Amino acid sequence: MLILVIVLVIILIDTYSPGLKVEQKSSSNQLESEYNYQEIQNYLEAKRNTKTERIVKQAILNKCGTALLLYLEDNYQFSDNFNDLLGGYLVEIPPEITKLNYITDDFNLLDVIKGFLAEGNLNKSITFKPYSLLVDSSAKMIYLMQGEEQVKAYPIGVGSAESPTPKGEFRIKNKLKLSGKDKEIYGDYWLGIDLWTKGGSYGIHGSTNQELPVSQQESKGCIRMRAEDLEQLYHLIPLRTKIVIK
Repeated sequence: MLILVIVLVIILIDTYSPGLKVEQKSSSNQLESEYNYQEIQNYLEAKRNTKTERIVKQAILNKCGTALLLYLEDNYQFSDNFNDLLGGYLVEIPPEITKLNYITDDFNLLDVIKGFLAEGNLNKSITFKPYSLLVDSSAKMIYLMQGEEQVKAYPIGVGSAESPTPKGEFRIKNKLKLSGKDKEIYGDYWLGIDLWTKGGSYGIHGSTNQELPVSQQESKGCIRMRAEDLEQLYHLIPLRTKIVIK
């Protein structure tokens, strides 16, 4: 009897095993056809692009919000529209602002930012924290701040012992895209610092010395940055941005 049971089991295994193997192989082929590798890559790339677009929009919102807050502090009132900020606080109006449906079809960006700044009326779905700059001369770093949070950190070169970079609280007084002789000396961009009490012309500019790391370079009081870092910072902050140098 036992022998008969064993024989039956062997027959059953031999009968159904090939079918199982074929079914598994078929499922594998079906899986490959349903989940094409390139389709997965396209999906992930679209997700990355969406995330990047969202980050860029948030940066533009924060830049314009900072400009509006600085205008409020300087003039004790809100501007009526973003054109009031042009020249004094923004070099140009970002194209997204002109659409007036920047956040959703139901919101004007200016009204949204005013809501952020109005006490007790903050929109919790989007966090607004104004930009500012913090320079640590000893560590030779410049930090882009959002409120109390460091969101970017860049190495810098500062003034020598004979002509140190002035310390204190200042503002970014101008933003220039350089050309000609100035470009040869200072690089592509210039962020002027309002140091009229110190005399002279101080600012943040690019490094033209490619052989020496920027943190090892000394200046006559200005702050030097790597070209790619300065370009990014130039586009992120508005005019009149507060800068603390310590």
